Formats: sequence, structure tokens, C-alpha cells
Amino acid sequence: MKHITVAAAILVQNGAVLCLRRGASPYDYIRGKFEFPGGKVEADETSAAALARELREELDLSVPVAEQDFYMVTEYTYPDFSITLYTYKIVLADRQFTMKEHTESRWLQPQELRQIQWPQANIPILTKLAVSGV
Repeated sequence: MKHITVAAAILVQNGAVLCLRRGASPYDYIRGKFEFPGGKVEADETSAAALARELREELDLSVPVAEQDFYMVTEYTYPDFSITLYTYKIVLADRQFTMKEHTESRWLQPQELRQIQWPQANIPILTKLAVSGV
């Protein structure tokens, strides 16, 4: 089974978290669901470096991603692949970004995150955010 390693950002501004809706995907269990911005970690990258690159590519956001921003790691096995998901929590000065790959964005409070649909790998992150807040 294919395994991918992904880095994602919990982007926070004024207590709200940025949620992005995925577009097309060959897998119905992630298609059209919300996710945290980020992407695949390449073989020669750290998860923090991959996340900084992905934020530039997907959102035109140039933000430093430091190891102390690390939030948690989750692992999940979908029917077609398994994933290791490294998440980092980053506080933004403002809400300015350019959405290039996703179909919708929402800023939600931590207690509102479960009101939208997420891929299963994200559920432990949502649970921790609901308990600890941002």
C-alpha cells in the first residue's frame, strides 16, 4: 500500500482557524472535504520546510514554520493509501492569502470545526483543538 507523509498548518487569526475545501480527487472519502492547508513532504525535506513551501505554492503565504510550531502527528489508513500527517499551529497577523487549489475557505472557531466534513486523518486534530483551543 502506498504511504504518504504530509505537513499541514493550523493557521490561526483572532482565534479562528482557516479551513479549506478540497477540490477534485480520485478518492471519494477525501473529495470535497475540508482540510488544513499543506501538502506532501518530499524525500529531501523536513516537514517544517515542506509546509513552508506548500503554503507559498497553495496560498501565496510566506510564513516561517519553526519546529516549536509543531502541534501533533496523526496516522491513518484509508482504503487506497496510508498517511502520516504532521501539523503545525501558526498564528497569522492577518487573513490575507490567495487561494489557488481549493474551492472554498472558511475561518471557524475551534468549537465549530466539527460542523463541516473532514477526512478521517484530521479527526484527532479536531478533537485536540476542541479541548485545548487555539
